[in-house]
Amino acid sequence: MRHILLRVFPKEQKWQRIPSGKDEQPHLVLSPREARWLFLRRPEKLTAKEQHSLEHLCQIHEEVALAYQLVQQFAEMLRTRSGGQLDAWLDAVLATSLADLHSFAKGIKSDIEAVEAGLILPWSNGMVEGQVNRLKLIKRQMYGRAHFDLLRLRVLHHDVSSHTKCA
Repeated sequence: MRHILLRVFPKEQKWQRIPSGKDEQPHLVLSPREARWLFLRRPEKLTAKEQHSLEHLCQIHEEVALAYQLVQQFAEMLRTRSGGQLDAWLDAVLATSLADLHSFAKGIKSDIEAVEAGLILPWSNGMVEGQVNRLKLIKRQMYGRAHFDLLRLRVLHHDVSSHTKCA
C-alpha cells in the first residue's frame, strides 16, 4: 500500500506529496484511497480516529477543506435525491479555484437534464446495466473459443430441474 506524507507549506507552495523518509516522523500518513474514503463517508459514521484524520487533512490547506465541503454537499444530494440544489452546487464549484472539480462540474453541465433526472426520479437502469455487464463477461470468457450457438446456450441457460416435475 502506497502512503503519502502531506505537509503544509507557505501559501505560494500550497501542499506537496513527499515520500515519507525513515528519519522523519510523518504528520499524517494516508493512502489516496483512505483519504478518498474519508471524504465520501457520512461524517456521523466516522470513528474518532477517522474524524481526527479528516480534521487534520482539512487543516492542511483551505482548498482541501473546501473540497471536502463540496464533496459532502454533492454526496448528500445523491443520498437524498435532491436535484433541485444541483444548479447552486455547480455555481459554487465553478466559483472556486479547484480545477479538478471544475472539470467534474463542466461534465455535469454538459448533460444537466440527465443528471437532474437521475437525482430526482425514482427509476434506475441498474438492472439493465447489470445484464449488459453479465453478457459482456460471458462474451469475453468465450472469445475465440466458441461460436454463437454456445453463446446463446450460455445466455439463455435455464435450470432444467426446476421446470420439469415427475408426476
